Amino acid sequence: MKAQERKILCIACLVALVATAGCAGGLFLLNTDGWMAAFIGASMMLVIVGFFWFAAEVLNLLRRIGLGEGTAQLYGIEHAERIFGDDVERDRK
Repeated sequence: MKAQERKILCIACLVALVATAGCAGGLFLLNTDGWMAAFIGASMMLVIVGFFWFAAEVLNLLRRIGLGEGTAQLYGIEHAERIFGDDVERDRK
């Protein structure tokens, strides 16, 4: 996953967090069924987007420590690319 895609997931997670907080504030102030439904929907969106962002960060961490290269050596480059995407090799600095 590219850095731009990870940044987009991070921004989407932050937007979902702000939407959840806004709906929670509206629910606290107005206490209506519409705000309750909006709060539940925003909370579910936050959980889903947050999970995808967390999974992408964990996969990037595993790639950075060299798991992609080890997978390519053990099982072949095709299998490693299927799991880690195009950037199998860790960053060299």
